[in-house]
Parts: sequence; C-alpha cells; structure tokens
Amino acid sequence: RSTVTRIWSDFSAASAGVRDTILLGLVDASCMRQITTLRAATAVAHRMDLVTALPVELSLRIMQCLDARSLARAAQVSRSWAPLANADAVWQRMCLQHIDKKCAKCGWGLPRLTRKRRRIGASDPASDAARSAVAALMLHLASSTAASVNAATTASTTSTGSATVATTTSAQSPPPTTTTAPTPTPTTAVVRRSWKAVYAERLVVGRNWKNDRHVAYALVPPVASLQPRVTAVHLDEPYLLTSAMDGLVRLWHVETRTCVRTLAGHRGAVTCVHFDEPHGLAVTGGMDGTVRLWNWAAGTMVRTLAGGHSVPVTALYFANGVLATADAASLIRVWDFAAKSCFALNHGNMCAVTKVALCRGSLFSAGDDGVVRMWDLNTRSCI
Repeated sequence: RSTVTRIWSDFSAASAGVRDTILLGLVDASCMRQITTLRAATAVAHRMDLVTALPVELSLRIMQCLDARSLARAAQVSRSWAPLANADAVWQRMCLQHIDKKCAKCGWGLPRLTRKRRRIGASDPASDAARSAVAALMLHLASSTAASVNAATTASTTSTGSATVATTTSAQSPPPTTTTAPTPTPTTAVVRRSWKAVYAERLVVGRNWKNDRHVAYALVPPVASLQPRVTAVHLDEPYLLTSAMDGLVRLWHVETRTCVRTLAGHRGAVTCVHFDEPHGLAVTGGMDGTVRLWNWAAGTMVRTLAGGHSVPVTALYFANGVLATADAASLIRVWDFAAKSCFALNHGNMCAVTKVALCRGSLFSAGDDGVVRMWDLNTRSCI
C-alpha cells in the first residue's frame, strides 16, 4: 500500500510531460487485461458530449459558426444535436448572411423571392387605402345599378293603384324582434415557417438559376383553333393574366396550368393588362382606346373608362387606388378612385408611351423617343 501511495504522490507531483511519459511506459508494460481495464475506465470520459455539456447559448454560438452543409450534418449526429442545429436563431443568421446579398465568407448569395405571402390579420396602410378605394368604386357601381332596378320596380308597382299598396301595408304586422347571439368568426392561425425551410427554398431556386435548370410548358386556351399571339402578361401568384390579339383576356392558374376565366369585351386586340388578386380587380387596355375594369372572380366587366383615349392604349399601371394609363399619342391619364378625379399629362414628342409606373406619389413614363420622365402627381409637373 505504501508503494502504491508513493507512486500516486510522485505522479501527482510530476509535470505534464513527465505524466505522459509515465503513462506511455505503463501502457507498454501492461498486458491485455490491464489495457481492457484502462479502456473501461476511460470510456465514460470519451463519451462526454461537449456541445450538450455547455450552456445552450454557447452551443448555439458554436452552431452559428458553421456553414449550411455542416449544420445539416450536425443535425444528424444525435437527438441532442438536432434541436441545436435546427434552431431558428441559427438559420435566421444564415439567411441574413446569404439572402439578397453575397456572403462575405463563402461568396454565395441567395435570391430574395418577392412572392407575396399574405397573412390573416396583417394590416398595411397602403394596402388598406387601396382596398377602400377599390371597394368604394365597386360599391358605387353596384349601388347605381341597384338604384336603377329599384326605380323600375317602384314604377311598375305604383301603376297598379295606391289602394292595393295601402291595404297590403295595413294588413301586415311588424315582425317580432328577436335577438340572436352573434356568431363568432373562426380565426385562422398563422402558420410560421422555420428559417431553415426558408433557406432551403431559396437554395433550391438559386441552384436552379445558377445551373439553368427549368421546366417549360405551354398554356393552351381551352377553346381555340389557333394559338393567338400574346401581347401582355401580369403575374400575381398563383395567377397569371394574359392578353392576346384575339381580344380576349385569360386568367391562368400557374400551378394547375389551367384557364380559370376568360374575359371578353374589347373590340380588337388587348395591349396591356394589370391583375390585382387581393382587391378582386383586373384592368385591361386595348386597341379600341378603352380601359376596362373587371371583377375577375365573377368574370364580369365592372366599368369601361371610355373617353380617356382616342387612340390605342399602350400601357397602364394600378397601385394604391390610382390607375395610370397611356396611349400611342403621348397622352397619360391618371385616375384617382379615392378622390374620384382624373387628370391628363403629356409625355411629349408625339410618340407612343411604352411603360408607366407609380411609386410614392410619383409617376414614371417611358416612350419610343428613348426618354424616361418622372412626374410629381401633386403638382402634375415633370420633375
């Protein structure tokens, strides 16, 4: 016992280098039984997981230093590593490093993907103003139609005699008032995707763009002997609005590749289209010089903005309740549905205006003369 105690005391008092030498000498002098005993004694220390032994904050910090491929492999190491490698804090940092920019470490960037993801309960002041303006327009058109129908019904009813109306009114008794509890509206929970799924989606799109991998398919009209020449398109996922030389406007569902609506009403080719799915509105302009508003869900025309253009309409743009239209004679008209006003601008040089766009109270117009003009809608002057 004294010998063993002396050896332990000498080993404890020795330096690190001397300890290593003593251990290597003991291993060389040991037989298989002693080596098995040594292995069993050190197995617990070898199985210790440093990542799970550290605090969660330090473990997440270690994971944030890895790249995407290493994180995917770390999630497959063990059940204790998977929550750390798949944490939203780790993948959010990864997305902020790569999406819409090039990473300073790897030089790889991912697309931003401006696809609209509408969530119930989210409010946007600009979208609310645009929605109220379009709703006011729809309500005004519906009320004017209902008023004309009610006037015709009243005229036909009063022609039968006032005595019948008086008798019917006196014979009817007021209905009993009953109070019903309001039906609670079901609330739809907002599904939030993980940052890892967002990164994976951008990664697939980025690789497809980089390697030029794509799928091409044709959108064939349901009833058409010949494929009409397409003149304009507007994408608002998952719908695609197209116009053609046959004067028809077709609404396609991109995922199912089917034509869900066909809008007919233009006398001639349709040259420009705009589709607004949240407001249920589609705007078209054609060679007949008219701009038409459509309720795309019902497939009916709501109103025709006639008299604004006497030549073919070449461009239009709709945003936040304001519609800008242009024609082949340099004339630009701005229709404000909220203020119920319309005014004209002249692009100049007697050329066709090929493109118009609205942005933050300003209007941009481009024409065949190779000039792009910026207009202030408040002063109605070219900046």
